[in-house]
Amino acid sequence: MTTEVRSVSLQNLSHVVGIMNESSRGLSIEYGLTVMRFLWLARHWNFSYEQSLVYYAGERPAALILNCIDPAARDAHCFYWGAAREFWNRRVAMRLLEASCRKLQEAGYTRFHSASIPDRPPERYRSLRFGIDRNLVEMHASAMNLAGETRAFEIRKLGVESLLSLNAAAGEYVHWRQRPSFLAKAAPFFHVFGAFDQGELRAYAVVLPDTAATTLIDLRSAERSAEAGWALLRLIKEEYPAPHTAEIVAEDSYMFGLLTAAGFEVRHRFAAMSRDLTV
Repeated sequence: MTTEVRSVSLQNLSHVVGIMNESSRGLSIEYGLTVMRFLWLARHWNFSYEQSLVYYAGERPAALILNCIDPAARDAHCFYWGAAREFWNRRVAMRLLEASCRKLQEAGYTRFHSASIPDRPPERYRSLRFGIDRNLVEMHASAMNLAGETRAFEIRKLGVESLLSLNAAAGEYVHWRQRPSFLAKAAPFFHVFGAFDQGELRAYAVVLPDTAATTLIDLRSAERSAEAGWALLRLIKEEYPAPHTAEIVAEDSYMFGLLTAAGFEVRHRFAAMSRDLTV
């Protein structure tokens, strides 16, 4: 049987959606996409269609990898990687991953980021030359339990021009979706708030709003100000509907400490991973 690897395009989006839906069925992250919903997802994550690939066995779409790229940092991020179920035992997903790594390397990218899924242990990816960078959790709260009143902070909504200058505390992990460069490109989807004291930014929060629930993408303070963090959580509690979910939380982070104190509980554990493309 002939095989071929093709970049994702408008012509094969139905194949992309079909593989995502089939390969994720029954997993903790299950996609039930339509083409229109996929286009929303692609715009949100800024997928690189050129660097996202479909593996064909004959004319049958067998496997898919969806990648994002950061040309300035020479980094890439794998959003999704999977194979149609009839091809699970034929190693087509492995061949596609290696083809993707070669294509990224040829384009000058030096590091390939990804994340494990809660259904599979991170150690399973070591044979694919991915190392574990940080243990992460997804947290959930039906209702926040916030501390008493704190001193007043001025809460401002941050515009695109402010996002690129956001800073993390020294040594604190920043996921691909939390990078200022990512947030600036995806700004129409997010609400970003800063807590200011005497004109200085003390903490910021990134919220993905929805009519029935709220996702907290990031909560960060370069100076690790608990009071500023509480002020932002109070705003989220008052203005955004519960339940509240935080999808990307490093276990040793400022965000983890605040959310735990606010009554969030860990729902899933996974790991951020990366592979060096220069070796």
